Amino acid sequence: MKFSYNWLQSIIIKKLPNPKELADIITIRFFEVESVEKLKDDWIIDIDVLPNRAGDCLSHIGVAKEIAIILNSKIRKEALKLREVSRNAKDLVSVEVLDSLNCNRYTARVMINISVAESPKWIKERLESCGIQSINNVVDIANYVMLEMGQPLHIFDLDKLSNKEIVVRMSKAGEKITTLDNNSFVLNKNILLITDNKDPLAIAGIKGGKKAEIDLKTKNIVIESANFNRTSIRKASAQLKLRTDASLRFEHGLDPNMTNIAIDRTAQMIQEICSGQIAKGIIDIYPNKNKPKKIDLNLTKVQKVLGITIKADKIKKIINDLDLKIISSKKDNLLIEVPTIRQDITIAEDIIEEIGRILGYDKIKSELPSLPITLPIKNKDFFWKNEIKELLKSAGLTEVYNSSFLSQEQFETFKYVDLIEIEKPATIDQQYLKPSLIPNLIKNIEFNSKFFEEIEIFEIGSVFSKSREEEHFAVALKNKTFFDAKSILELVAGRMNLELSFKLTENNLFDNSAEVFLGSEKIGILGYNSNLSIFEVNFDKMKKLAVNKKQYCPIPKFPESSRDLAIIVPKEITYENIVNEIKKANIRLLEDISLFDIYSDDKLPKESKSMALRLIYRANRTLTSEEVNEMHSKIIKHIEKNNNWIVRK
Repeated sequence: MKFSYNWLQSIIIKKLPNPKELADIITIRFFEVESVEKLKDDWIIDIDVLPNRAGDCLSHIGVAKEIAIILNSKIRKEALKLREVSRNAKDLVSVEVLDSLNCNRYTARVMINISVAESPKWIKERLESCGIQSINNVVDIANYVMLEMGQPLHIFDLDKLSNKEIVVRMSKAGEKITTLDNNSFVLNKNILLITDNKDPLAIAGIKGGKKAEIDLKTKNIVIESANFNRTSIRKASAQLKLRTDASLRFEHGLDPNMTNIAIDRTAQMIQEICSGQIAKGIIDIYPNKNKPKKIDLNLTKVQKVLGITIKADKIKKIINDLDLKIISSKKDNLLIEVPTIRQDITIAEDIIEEIGRILGYDKIKSELPSLPITLPIKNKDFFWKNEIKELLKSAGLTEVYNSSFLSQEQFETFKYVDLIEIEKPATIDQQYLKPSLIPNLIKNIEFNSKFFEEIEIFEIGSVFSKSREEEHFAVALKNKTFFDAKSILELVAGRMNLELSFKLTENNLFDNSAEVFLGSEKIGILGYNSNLSIFEVNFDKMKKLAVNKKQYCPIPKFPESSRDLAIIVPKEITYENIVNEIKKANIRLLEDISLFDIYSDDKLPKESKSMALRLIYRANRTLTSEEVNEMHSKIIKHIEKNNNWIVRK
């Protein structure tokens, strides 16, 4: 967000360092500064405010408070002076909130006999320095207060409201609205609106509508200062592809206790600049009040965590400078009340972090701990993770690292349930913790398909559910078969000395799929769809039973002999069933059996499939064709004893 250096200086009592020095202080002590640029008689500082501080620092006052604490200064506080007339606001407009879940608080003030005109030069300059175009004095004041205090506001022309009503409700399917920038939207049922109970006046927390816009003829207005559910705003913004300065703030979560302060500041400025009169009283619908948190803080713990000695008086001063209230003090323990605007402070460690930040992390000595040298205990998790990574890399696969999140689009595609939703996502693509590695691997394949004909990738990473966090292992292959993926999984299982089994199943994501079992427990899924083969298994469960046992196998001195065998069997017959039946023929020189094709069409008997296998024969000498054929014939005769099995010849 862009901040005006002159504006910050007007808030802070102490003279600020030059803009570039100030930018260095800000970067070191709380937020990264992306750029410092000269603009006429001002400097514009672009600060990357972290999501957890958006509630209080996406504003000039919020950032000014942080700077003032670092510089051991204070901010200027001006008392609000409102001159109300005798006419009551509730007699001029009615407000009804029909959806209190998505509208936590709705505050309104009425002003009459205002004069809409061009804004004063100083307001226009400050707005333009922050990238907002001047419109008129009334609208500009609302934008000014948003930049100053962080609370978005909207102003309606009172005389344009049907029946002088404001109703906050969810949209109806097919409902239409034309916004202030002359763009039209057709809405579905899940978008929060500000209406006059007849027509939409604004998309709540995002954009105002044309119907009640402020123009040069406006005389009477309703000022809105509300608090909307951040998830609702985020989803509506993504759905409409409409992001604004207001929606950005609501998406990160705002303090509902700021609405009345911001609306009074707005009314005061309109009173002074637009010659407006303030109707008596404030309309405030706030059913579930947000109360300050109380946190116990142990002073000894502060010093232990930070690793330095800090006097109790110094700790208390920092706490007071942060606008945290010390309710009680008993020996080493403080009971601290955290203002609702500091939504990032929830536990004692958060306060300790703030103390360390304000004190300066440069005050903490960089010392390595002194520890006795001992042999490290073998970490089974790390061992197997590294071992399997090296195994797969040597087999030609490429490791990928994906984020731990899912987007709303992925959630709707894969239809996962019981997802963990992120309270304050950094972007709209990071709304949920991922319950599976598959969605992001498919995304990797799709993105890289334009560059490569064949892709072989793997990932080992955490997946999340409401009850637990697990480590999974997954492989995705482009232009490879179902059996290629299966062979990689069996390669990994072989290295871990585990025996897996597979059971064919149906899955709406894949044309062909099988469940993966370790013993009697299901641990994953194997699937094939079009030109994509993929599997995902629970790596935690595999590591738990894995055995690090390597056995030397000499390179065979004599060549193998192979024969292919195609068998028509009922659909319920599995590969394991066929293998077990072949082994019953007791062919001593049969070394290996592998499945390479499954085929089914209308030409085969009803409810049947053809399974093609490769049989490998080997002895401590070179086998003749006659010997191999004789052994292979014995296997065929044994198989043909099954009434419903047909060997294709």
